[in-house]
Amino acid sequence: MGGSFANDLIIATESGKSREYVYTNKVAAHFSGETRSGPTRSYHGLCVRMQKLLEDWRFQLGGVECKPEETTQVLAYPHRLVRIFEHPPAREHICLLDRWNVLVVDLMAKDMDIGALWPLVDIRPVRLAVKPVYQVAWQPHNNLLLIRGTCGSKTSSGNFVWLGVTCSAPMDFSPQQRYLPTVYVRGQQREVMGRGTPFVPGLLRFRPERGRARFLFIAGRSQREVATTARVVLDSATIQVHRKKERLERLISKASVKSQDLRLNAALAWAQISLDALLMCQEEPGIYAGLPWFANYWGRDTAISLPGATWVTGQFSWAKKILATLARHQDRRVTSRTYGRIPNILEPDIKLYNTADGTLWFIRQAEEYVRYSGDVRTIRNFFPAVKRAIRGELSLRTDQNGLVVHGPAETWMDAGGEDHPVTPRDNRAIEIQALWYAALLSGAQLALLVNQPSLSAEWTRLSKGVHKAIIERFWNPKGQYLYDHINLDGSPDEQIRPNQLLALTAPLYPLLSWDQEKSILDFMLSHLVYSHGVASLAPGDPQFRPRHLGYGRYHFDQAYHNGDVWLWLTGPMVTALVRHGRREMAHILTETLTNHILDRGAVGTLGELFNASPTRENDNEAGTFTQAWSLAEYIRVVYQDYLGVKPNVPKKEVVIEPSVPAQWGDVDFQFVVSRGRVEAQYRFSAGSQTYIFQPKDLIQPLRIRLRIHLPGGVLLTLIHPLRSDRKIEIQVVSHGQGWLVRADGRRVNGHFQKTDFDVGREQKITFKKPPVSRSRI
Repeated sequence: MGGSFANDLIIATESGKSREYVYTNKVAAHFSGETRSGPTRSYHGLCVRMQKLLEDWRFQLGGVECKPEETTQVLAYPHRLVRIFEHPPAREHICLLDRWNVLVVDLMAKDMDIGALWPLVDIRPVRLAVKPVYQVAWQPHNNLLLIRGTCGSKTSSGNFVWLGVTCSAPMDFSPQQRYLPTVYVRGQQREVMGRGTPFVPGLLRFRPERGRARFLFIAGRSQREVATTARVVLDSATIQVHRKKERLERLISKASVKSQDLRLNAALAWAQISLDALLMCQEEPGIYAGLPWFANYWGRDTAISLPGATWVTGQFSWAKKILATLARHQDRRVTSRTYGRIPNILEPDIKLYNTADGTLWFIRQAEEYVRYSGDVRTIRNFFPAVKRAIRGELSLRTDQNGLVVHGPAETWMDAGGEDHPVTPRDNRAIEIQALWYAALLSGAQLALLVNQPSLSAEWTRLSKGVHKAIIERFWNPKGQYLYDHINLDGSPDEQIRPNQLLALTAPLYPLLSWDQEKSILDFMLSHLVYSHGVASLAPGDPQFRPRHLGYGRYHFDQAYHNGDVWLWLTGPMVTALVRHGRREMAHILTETLTNHILDRGAVGTLGELFNASPTRENDNEAGTFTQAWSLAEYIRVVYQDYLGVKPNVPKKEVVIEPSVPAQWGDVDFQFVVSRGRVEAQYRFSAGSQTYIFQPKDLIQPLRIRLRIHLPGGVLLTLIHPLRSDRKIEIQVVSHGQGWLVRADGRRVNGHFQKTDFDVGREQKITFKKPPVSRSRI
């Protein structure tokens, strides 16, 4: 990216408008809040795991309080938040350090003599609306205020129940203990956790040095841990803040995309940063599903997020560790009905296996991981888990036709859980069958890589039976689409949902014919796809809910999968649209998310949901304010679909099939394959396309299979060796009624063939109009 890291990616929130923000420490802590107000959720503040400790704080300078709602400017950087106040003239720099459970707040003010700080403490399990009991201890010799919070029987041993406050400047403490009854606006809107009672232990007065004071808010399990951390970090905080900034700079420099669409460049960088913030090490590596309320690992969400979170940007080390976490916690109890499954929910003291799809995604992703990395050794380590997973499905959870059976809430549409499923889809959902087909074929390929050809042949044979059963049981010959699921009584369910989309995009090997895919895509576009995303239910259905929050008319669980637009589904929809030559339509969906990252919702990230029907205030986001699979799919489609990069190291090739939106113009980027990387440039002008590839540090020779879609419904395929440090330049120029192809300046013969679409004459862009709701909901 041009210029400095900070200046390129700074997001300034509009005056008078507040946006949520969140930072993590890459282990188990996160800090969230509002840019221009106090907390609007009881979940806001400093949390470690599922334990909240700090709500907020207030500074007073010269007798005037620094109120966040009165800031003149708020600047969000990838590594910190900056608030600028005019009255009193001051600045706050807020940074949650990597690896430490420490929030650093730097206060800077000219002519500041004596200041005061009120900490707002709230030490409790984050999902419990309780009023903790507090112990307060002031240690003047350590310049340290200690607060311990307990919630009776709800306080577990070994939890984070201590909060410390220290400062670079000398402090005095005046005990003024009180609770502050608080209303949380966003919580009130959700009708959950809308009130709280943060605690003020007292007043800390301080005398800054040269107009500066540094404060640390420290979470710990014990008084001793907090005191030790305070001494260590206070001396090294400047270095730690700089290291966080440098780490994020390295992350972006390795995976940056430089197009002529500057907003796309910035949004993609922010998406990578925000997703990186959810790659955590809560005892072992994993991906937080989303914040504020999913500060834990979900097997399904993790598996879906892995491509965008790791291997498309070359983070193979993270990928390997996260796959290992899932495999390590697989259900190995042979008497269990969930034998062979990876966990749906994984916390330090909780493992639940209540999902049918996470395990199938795991197998599919294991193959894609090795396609990018070539890491067969790791696959050998994972392969027993793959065998166990497939064995579990075959022995416990398949019907007479080979289709997977499951509970009513064991798909991703799981609101309400198994006891009270809001969207029951038992007992054979279409995406589960598509994933089962994908898992069998991916498992077969993995079996070949670990020298088990007989097992590979067996799973390939079984996949053919699954394919036959899917077409026979799910294909609607009249409507030319796939039913959403088969009911318990064997009848096909006629609700129109987006899950058949995954039959087009989840398998690494085609499940459907080209014509079937096109028919499904057209069907979905006419029923479910708005310009802002893919709805979870067609609006004509009696169960349809136009907005996430029902304001007393229905619980939000009723809307999650009955109308809400899920941002992660934009990913597979873009994949399907690009595959079928509808690049500009796909770009409109992507641009909606680009604009959201930069201008709306939480700063620099994507949340869980949009309303199907936007509100009058156009405040459209709902659900979590940052969500892993939403971000991951946004990133994935940039690399795999628009830039078109799909390595297959076991086959010694990289397929590159560009489908770059016109708005992006020329593009520079790099991708990682095996243990090397390739710098790439795409150049476009009237009647000419140029593709330049510069391999770096490749440890084995590969070949590029370049597939270029040309006007007139023509596909050009060109195969070229890819050797380390040898630059390749391929140019395609319009020449009379045909095309002239040059490789490294010499004319070459490519393979030309007719395709089913013409990139020069894209179909008319027609999205379904969102339903209009005249009421508040």
